[in-house]
Amino acid sequence: MRFAMSNDSALIFIVAANTLAVAAAVWFLVSPSDEDDSKLARAEAKRRSYRTQIIRLTFRALKAVAVADGIFHESERELLEACEDVLTVRCPDLEELEPISPEDLAASIIAREPEKVAALLQLMVHVSLVDGEEHPAEFQAVQRYGVAFGVSLQVLRELRLKVMEDHKASQEELHTSQAALVGNPAAKVVGSAGFYALLASLCHR
Repeated sequence: MRFAMSNDSALIFIVAANTLAVAAAVWFLVSPSDEDDSKLARAEAKRRSYRTQIIRLTFRALKAVAVADGIFHESERELLEACEDVLTVRCPDLEELEPISPEDLAASIIAREPEKVAALLQLMVHVSLVDGEEHPAEFQAVQRYGVAFGVSLQVLRELRLKVMEDHKASQEELHTSQAALVGNPAAKVVGSAGFYALLASLCHR
């Protein structure tokens, strides 16, 4: 048995078929393929791995400066522990964490990016000052790392002055904050805004 199709019905059928074909083509073009998903997953895994390496290298370098005078001061320990809040990562076991040598740090992935080298050296100067006064051995340690990176002593001195100015400028703010914390002995002000801004720029990507 054959059914006759009117012109109107035929037109509706053709339009509907074309609409379905266009929709299928659009879905094919815009929907992510398994290959695209895999590429995105690999890129994210690579980014996370890179950040993890940078963070661990940073902690090892900062501890190296902190213990350069032979003592891991409580203020230095508290500063490194406070980095958790900025980086939103668990702080490495500071007792077990092995300081990194200037040569190994200069051969690491940090050395590929001059802006990260500058940020890290400034962070190291911050650590040398955090316990109230700079021990000569601590800035000498910073100088050794700078030399390993190929940074001149003049540039290191300029970085040191910049950090010292940041410390000086933040003293009034820190004293005000500490005064506001009277009555809450568990609360503490650790580090300066400059330190945490450098840390974020170095370790976030």
